[in-house]
Amino acid sequence: MIMPDSDHLAMVLLLAITIDLIFGEPPAAVHPVVWMGKLINFLKNIAPKIHRKFYGFIMVLCCVFFAASLGYFVLYIAALPGMPRILALLIEAYFLKATYAIKCLLSPAREIYK
Repeated sequence: MIMPDSDHLAMVLLLAITIDLIFGEPPAAVHPVVWMGKLINFLKNIAPKIHRKFYGFIMVLCCVFFAASLGYFVLYIAALPGMPRILALLIEAYFLKATYAIKCLLSPAREIYK
């Protein structure tokens, strides 16, 4: 996989911010952070009563592997030959957008300011 140039990365960032400001948070069913939370809850529910620290370490590895795999998969799909540039940008921006919540945090910030 070839590293995208800085123009491409800037476009992804600006598009992700725009998506966030216009649409806010996506539905839970398609929200990568919700997926991570479900994975954590699943692993927590099947955790053994003994060796909790070791199991916690395994949980961390599983979550890091899941996040890294998802990131790699997104970049792989976006870089497929024949993938329209705008679609690749939208895919990358959607998953980048999930890492922050500008619109979601503005409302509580305004209330605190008042």
